[in-house]
Amino acid sequence: DFKPANQSKFAYKLPDKPSIAVLPFKNLHDDKSDNYIAEGISQNLTNQISRSSEIFVITYSSAKKVAAESSDPKQIARSLGVRFILNGSVQRSGDDLRVNVELLDALENSLVWTNQFDGKKDNLFSFQDRIAENIFVNFKVKLASNLLGENATEFSSVEQMQKVLKFREKFLMFSREGHIQAKALAEEINEEYPGSGPASLVMAWLSFQEIMMGMTEDREKSIKQGAKHAELAHTILNDGLSLIVGAWMDLFSGDASDRAKEKVAKAIEIDQSGDVLSGAANIFLLTGEPLAAKQLFKRAMRISPFHPVWYANRLSEAMIMLEEYDEAREILEELVSKSQEDGINLREKSRALVALSFVESRVGNTSAAREKIKDLRLINPNFSAVSVKNYLGMVSDKQFLNSFLENAINLGLPKT
Repeated sequence: DFKPANQSKFAYKLPDKPSIAVLPFKNLHDDKSDNYIAEGISQNLTNQISRSSEIFVITYSSAKKVAAESSDPKQIARSLGVRFILNGSVQRSGDDLRVNVELLDALENSLVWTNQFDGKKDNLFSFQDRIAENIFVNFKVKLASNLLGENATEFSSVEQMQKVLKFREKFLMFSREGHIQAKALAEEINEEYPGSGPASLVMAWLSFQEIMMGMTEDREKSIKQGAKHAELAHTILNDGLSLIVGAWMDLFSGDASDRAKEKVAKAIEIDQSGDVLSGAANIFLLTGEPLAAKQLFKRAMRISPFHPVWYANRLSEAMIMLEEYDEAREILEELVSKSQEDGINLREKSRALVALSFVESRVGNTSAAREKIKDLRLINPNFSAVSVKNYLGMVSDKQFLNSFLENAINLGLPKT
């Protein structure tokens, strides 16, 4: 049974259910290319456990960041607001693989479970299942059919997993260079593993990115291809992310917001990962459901304490739609005070400044609102009303959109 703990030293209140962070596994082999194996098992376990609604799981990106700053399980648990820590190591010799793993109760400073798995490299996913099963058993969580076995992993081989992780790395750069590299990897995955779930999923996300970044020569064709790949991926994987990207294709098509909302509602039933929660929140933000968006962004930010800055930006926009101006201002002021070293890029800082100008106008601080637009013009002279339309143009509440744009233009933001 779980014992009550003194939470006074924790950055966050502990959830009322078992809570865990999966730390990056260590690669004990000299070959640095094996880092993808270690990284893969950590990410896969995080995703696999996230599919249980009975366990609170920190996102892998936040666990990785904290683990890079501290090796003390208690300190990591305090920073992330979880009770349990899973860590391990991977060592490869040719096709032979050894995986060591331990589950720690950071509050009790005790070892809950430890094991060593030896086998061939392609046994990695079997090892992953057995590790997850032990976590579920120790947490007294019911084992559902989608948590173990062939339904639990999306990959058919370690090599496929490595390529998908490389794709994700390039995709998340969200730059022209990153997109070009991600496209080459996606096409390689699709060629080597045609018709597979991972291949379909990366192709769907590739379509999403080229549409969002304006890098498609035929928007309608990209939407159709993205929708087709998303549907195939979900048929195979029964996952949340394929539903999220499918919902984006519905929004891009311009007339399917209800269908998009149905997909994201189903996605968060399947998967409570940060990617799915934040993706669903984004869809709800654009389809006239700011309260649902706010709630989901807050959930995503709790399981990802070191989340990307765009989470906070979108949360503030949901609050603005709800006329919660004081709360939105607090978030936005913190964002605009950040530097590039703090993880905010020019795009997100510009977005925060224009939102903050709207907030200041709404509470009657016209001079402060005008100053925010001046600050924006100084750091990003190319930012205009067209830039705002590029990211808020799909908002279903056109009255809000028009008011937002008119306010910015009246304060000095160029129309084009």
